[in-house]
Amino acid sequence: MTPINKLTATVLLIAAGILPASGQQTAEEWFIQGDVLWEQGKYDEAIKCFDEAFRLGDPPNTEVLLLALVIMPASGQMIAEAWNNQGVALETQSKYDEAINAFDEAIRINPQFPEAWNNKGMALKHKAQGEYDEALAAFDEAIRINPQFADAWYNKGLALDNQDMHDEAIKAYDEAIRINPQYAKAWAGKGVALESLGRSTEAQQAYAKARVLYTQAERDHMGVAQLPNCPIAEPVLRQHNV
Repeated sequence: MTPINKLTATVLLIAAGILPASGQQTAEEWFIQGDVLWEQGKYDEAIKCFDEAFRLGDPPNTEVLLLALVIMPASGQMIAEAWNNQGVALETQSKYDEAINAFDEAIRINPQFPEAWNNKGMALKHKAQGEYDEALAAFDEAIRINPQFADAWYNKGLALDNQDMHDEAIKAYDEAIRINPQYAKAWAGKGVALESLGRSTEAQQAYAKARVLYTQAERDHMGVAQLPNCPIAEPVLRQHNV
């Protein structure tokens, strides 16, 4: 391909809708502002910023967009990350269908985005009826893209546990632990699955390992009761007094 200078690339991005022509905040600036607000827990304000970023970055000229993304692929990833972050913000508000739509947009832009696949799986799992088959497919795709993605293995274990597939769940938790031996939630999840199979001694060992890891890591900062994204660990650990 003939090299294209920065001016030509910028013109293409303007034509594609990724960059504004002049006199307005860029999609990237809206995205950064939304990301900051999301980190502060201001989800409604963050979503408005992401929406504005998408308005600027959702072009009608698809052919020009594709050419622009070949020249400046980081622009496409920026938009994909904005959709992904909006999905996370929506999921935090229990707006699971809207979150799934946002993750799907991220995946449409970048099908090799493991975090978006993983987040989509979590939203599917958290829906009222729990769409576990679709969630498992999403986790498997995240793992296919990045086999070392410990969070995806852990979330797959949770989804399998919810379907009473405890042996398969243990295998998933073991993969998460193999990748990150300090993954306290995976140890706690493994304990739940082991206990469901009547393997109480092994379960107690897994709970004890989780308790030690929580003590070493998160407890010093926030206390186990406030741990994020940990729906099973603390109640289980408290129940078993480990």
